[in-house]
Formats: sequence, structure tokens, C-alpha cells
Amino acid sequence: MEPAFVPSVYPEVRYPKDLETIGLAVLAAGHVPGPPALPYEVGVGYPLAFDVCGRIGAVSFAALDVYPDIALGWWCLVEQFSLHEGVWGFAGGEYDNTTTPTPFERPIAVENSTLDWLDWGSNGGWGEWEDEPRERHSSFGIAPVHTTRLTLTTVDGNEREVRITPWNGAYVVVAPGPHSTLTGYDIDGDVLGTLSSEATPPPQPEIDESRRVRPPVDPDNPPMSEPILSWTREPRGER
Repeated sequence: MEPAFVPSVYPEVRYPKDLETIGLAVLAAGHVPGPPALPYEVGVGYPLAFDVCGRIGAVSFAALDVYPDIALGWWCLVEQFSLHEGVWGFAGGEYDNTTTPTPFERPIAVENSTLDWLDWGSNGGWGEWEDEPRERHSSFGIAPVHTTRLTLTTVDGNEREVRITPWNGAYVVVAPGPHSTLTGYDIDGDVLGTLSSEATPPPQPEIDESRRVRPPVDPDNPPMSEPILSWTREPRGER
């Protein structure tokens, strides 16, 4: 029987098949299906959450034993998508990390975080694409029961709601720009905390080479490379 996971040059990798197809179906439906039924299978990606931000989208999945040589158990995998002429397509930029041992239950309290309002957060970093928005970033995590609302603020100051899957608390975000700030709220609307996904240095200014000062050079006596460090070894004594 053909394995359910993608064959790899690394036999210890068991990446699920058909994540792109399943992700496109989730985006088309506008929701993730409910909790999967037992038994759970290696090589199957179970949708957890999705996000749409204009022409870009992302879907997260739970998968068992994807990298058993690193960590057994559940991993969260994210696939990114983009919209072209009204049709969603795979955009690359997939990433993953370990996640909760109970991905189909919404936690009451955090399990793996220094924050008390967000759990199992992972930042996929940022990258550049050929189409707009050229600069994008993504992240995922879990909002426990008492975190009832999430918003995302991008570097341009725009703020929007982030979907939380009710039955597991999972969320995934994809947004333009190098980073963003996630804010969590409780049922009364009080702010529980903020979390920045900034993981890159700020853009550096362009250097005007025409204004750079260069020391004069004698073409008949060009500078030579000299050693940074030199020393004289003492002769070794007789044994």
C-alpha cells in the first residue's frame, strides 16, 4: 500500500500529502471542519485554523510524528496561499513546529508559554514573494479559553480581527510586511497582553556611493595587504 505521507530522502520525515488540496478546500468553504474522529493516522494533515488577509491566506494543520527523530507527537504545519484572478493557489512559504499533545481540545490554561493568554506560539518569520504583497510574514498558536478575542496590527497601523477556531483555540495569521503585533482580550474586552512577531532588523538606509569618502591612492605605490597579527616564535629548546 502506498504510504500516506510524502516520500523523502530523509526516511525519518513523514510529511502529510494533500495539504495544498485540503487547504484550498478550507479557504473555499470559509471554515475548518470539526474535530476529527479516532483513530488519528500518521501522514494525515487535520485542519486547525485558517486566515485570509486580502489576497493572501494561510491554513494550519495538525499532523502526527512528522519528524520522529526530533520529537514524537503532534506538529503544527502551515501552508500559505495567494489569490490570483479570484482563484486561490499555493504560494509556498510553508513552515512548522511542535504543538500541544491535544490539538483537538481547547486548553483551559497554557501548557508551553511564558504568557498566560497565548500558548504554543510559533513565528514563521518573513519572506519576499514575486507578487504583491511582496513582503509577508506568518505565525500560529493557540488561544486558551479565557482569551476570547485576538486582533492583529500590522506595521502600517491597520488592525483586524484574527479568527480563533472555537473547538480548539487554534489561530494562524498571514499578513503583509515584516512583522505585526497580536493583541489578546478577555470576555470583558480587557487587554490580556500583546506579542510582536518582529524577528528581523529594521530596514537599513540606502547608501549613496557618490558621497562616500575614499582615501587617495598612489597608482605607482598601491596599498598592500598586511597581516592582522604577526609574532616571532622563540626557538624550541633541546630535549
